Amino acid sequence: MPRRDDLPDQDLPDEFPSVSGHPATDDLAVLALGDHVETEDLYDHVLECARCQQVVSEFEHAMQWVTATATPGPTPGPAVWSAVLGELGDDLTTSSRQAEAPTEYLGRGGLVVAGATESGSGDHVFRGEPGTLGEFPPVAAAPETDHGAPAGDELAAVRTRRRRWATSLVAAAVVGALVGGGIVFATRDREPDLQVQARADLTPVAGGIITDTDRTFGSAQLIDAGGREELRVRTDDLPQIDGTYEVWLLGQEGRMVSLGVLHDGHGTFTVPGGTDLGEYRLVDISDEPLDGNPVHSGNSVVRGDLQ
Repeated sequence: MPRRDDLPDQDLPDEFPSVSGHPATDDLAVLALGDHVETEDLYDHVLECARCQQVVSEFEHAMQWVTATATPGPTPGPAVWSAVLGELGDDLTTSSRQAEAPTEYLGRGGLVVAGATESGSGDHVFRGEPGTLGEFPPVAAAPETDHGAPAGDELAAVRTRRRRWATSLVAAAVVGALVGGGIVFATRDREPDLQVQARADLTPVAGGIITDTDRTFGSAQLIDAGGREELRVRTDDLPQIDGTYEVWLLGQEGRMVSLGVLHDGHGTFTVPGGTDLGEYRLVDISDEPLDGNPVHSGNSVVRGDLQ
């Protein structure tokens, strides 16, 4: 999904300005819809800019998901189409949105793709087929239509309305996909690669509240999460207690570090910076009474050595 700063906001003006030298988001949305934008510099920029290619790709992915999962609804009545045509004017007449660019240059997301269809219908735009970027043609003047295409300021106004409509459609698709479908899209902000540094099996502490000492009651993993250390704990069948379970790292000579309360038998805990993990290798889960005392109760339930 596009990042928050890539999406339109209700408080923003109708035309979304460029950010840090990049094209306006509404123009990138038009590309994602397979439309032709009347700015040759935009094509050149997107060909060279990985950020803008990613934004277009994310818009496409949202539209792909909506297209693939949409179910037919009621057919809109004539009044609905009249309102659409009244807003967009000649933009939805026999002068196709795609007619402004040669068909051999039409393809996925409006970018140049080898093997574009001769019809120029753009049916393949949302299917996510792999393509090859190529050279863009010179931008030609907009053709006349049987209905009399608008010219000058009127043409610019129609295209402005089209860009607003395109951006709103893509934004609505993204929001609908997230809220209605509960979908999480893989984006540039995806979780970093995780590396397991050590693992511990959690076994009952002698003399504790668990008497079945012949089995493990969970495990812990020490994770390198992109520059920070995390301890991921999952337990099985710990007995009910009146207090809370708390997770600790125990070191030498009685030193210990509290990582936090264990909820519902599992949790991920950030190891405080500066903790010497060469010393603090023992994972301890204790039974802590609700007495407001942050010190270890001394009632350890399960433990495990990180190896």
